[in-house]
Order: sequence, then C-alpha cells, then structure tokens
Amino acid sequence: MKYKLTDEIMNVNGVILHRIEALKDFGIVKRGDKGGWIENEKNLNQYGTCWIFDEAQVSGKAWIFGKALIYGCVRIDGKTLLCDGKTEKSSDYICIGPIGVREAIFTIQLTTMTIACEWYNWSIEEFEKTKPIYPDHRCCSEYIEMIKFIKAIVKIKKENRNEIN
Repeated sequence: MKYKLTDEIMNVNGVILHRIEALKDFGIVKRGDKGGWIENEKNLNQYGTCWIFDEAQVSGKAWIFGKALIYGCVRIDGKTLLCDGKTEKSSDYICIGPIGVREAIFTIQLTTMTIACEWYNWSIEEFEKTKPIYPDHRCCSEYIEMIKFIKAIVKIKKENRNEIN
C-alpha cells in the first residue's frame, strides 16, 4: 500500500471525506506526506504515482490512477476518471474481470491502449509479451481471450468513428 486514510475527516454535503497519508516514497511524494481528501480507497489507486495534494477532494465514483496529480482546492466526484493528468470520458474505458490467478479486475483505457489492475499498469503490447508463470493454468487462456476482446472493441470503436467522419 502506498497510502492510508487518516483519522482526520471532513463532512462535505453529507459525504465523509478522509485525509490521506503516504506510507512510502513514490514520485514526488515522500513517506509521511499528508495529501488531500477522499471518500474511500476506491477513489485513489494504491499503485502508480497518482496523488491528491493540498485540499483537493475526490469522492463518489471518481477514480484517480496512473500518473495523475490533483492539486489545489479542486473537487472531483461523480463518474470522473483521471489518469496521467487528463480527464477521460468513462466510455473510453472498459473493465474486465475477475481474471487470472489473483482474480484481478482489469481496467483498459481504449484510446491509449493501456491496461491496469491492482498491482500494475501496462501497454497492451507489454501485457501480450508477459508469459504467465503457469502456462497450463486457466488464466493463460483468459488473458489471451481478454486481449482478443480488447482489440475487437478498439477496432469497432475506430470503425464507428470513421463512419461518423
């Protein structure tokens, strides 16, 4: 884990937010740094270098991950996804799972072709090159089928965009 919820709380329109504290060094964040405010751990990924600084608040179904950094007095809630510093439409993402030995839920960013789970973030090409530890395990076929599915979705989305233009 890279952060924890502290006992410091704030009530914003009936929503309880918790201040976060870094448990280790990552990116520009140092162990012990106090961060901004989140409703729960679903709002900020425990992996990557994403972080919420200052008095920034994240709640609801909003999810901060990747390299996203949130500063100042901004409030993010609803169905917002923030990765690598830009807001994305939820239609740019698909979630697949549980898959594999760890029964992970994978989030795929369709415009950048990246795939993330609880412990890592890959490009689709990097993910395809990874060799499972147990090649005969059911997870191998699950990963292969997931990649085929992702590529099919991307192809359909591109075709639909071309029809519109």
